[in-house]
Amino acid sequence: MLQDSKGALRLLLLACLVGLMAAEVGSFSPCLSFFHRDTPPTGIVGSGCTVPVCQRYRNQYRFASLYDRLHRTPLYSAYLLTAAAGKRPKTLWKYEPQIIRESLSRATFTLTNIVPQKAASNAGPWARLEEEVGARLKEFCLGPAYVITGALPYASGQHWMKNNSRVAVPEYLWSAYCCPAYNASLPKWASPFFPTYAAVGRNDPQSGPEIVPVDPKAKAKVRGYDVKRMPLADLEDVLKQRLAMPVTLFQGQCV
Repeated sequence: MLQDSKGALRLLLLACLVGLMAAEVGSFSPCLSFFHRDTPPTGIVGSGCTVPVCQRYRNQYRFASLYDRLHRTPLYSAYLLTAAAGKRPKTLWKYEPQIIRESLSRATFTLTNIVPQKAASNAGPWARLEEEVGARLKEFCLGPAYVITGALPYASGQHWMKNNSRVAVPEYLWSAYCCPAYNASLPKWASPFFPTYAAVGRNDPQSGPEIVPVDPKAKAKVRGYDVKRMPLADLEDVLKQRLAMPVTLFQGQCV
């Protein structure tokens, strides 16, 4: 998301040029390759009003998202991160809402990849996490890495965007990767991060410290938006506790 000096929520969208964007709705069958062993996560069901979406750009599938129609937000999105790129797909654009008003002819937008995230989270700790993971996978992952990023709702019930009461705001963001083929001669410091690793990031500075503690020494503008790195099993336990059911993100724990 883009930085916002007033701390307002920004939206993360997958946006594509007019006529070049398409989606297959209702089944992951066309884009199962975004999941390890062609198997989507289990245990993430949302409101029960969810739909699988395969998003395509320039006749090539780029993302697989499980979209919650009731809360108008994705529960998670999956994509492949190549070792050569070390970054998310280039077609993951970032925008401010007024762009839609400025030029409808420039781009079209799909709602299936919206994740409301505070600017202080995205521009600070979360951005550092993405850079760190991208560099690590670029150096040690020998093939594509399977990445899943999702949103964790409030335990107390849904919170809604102030300027759009139909879009739910998550309390936390989470992300995990699976790199089944990696350098066999990993340095000692890197070995805990393969084949999988994960993280949870705060999206509300007022949330309690139970899942992700707050660093009191952090700069004021990013304080309360901490990101906690953790093994995959720990993230799945966090999801299990909040979603009240067992969760498996990668088939066979990426082995």
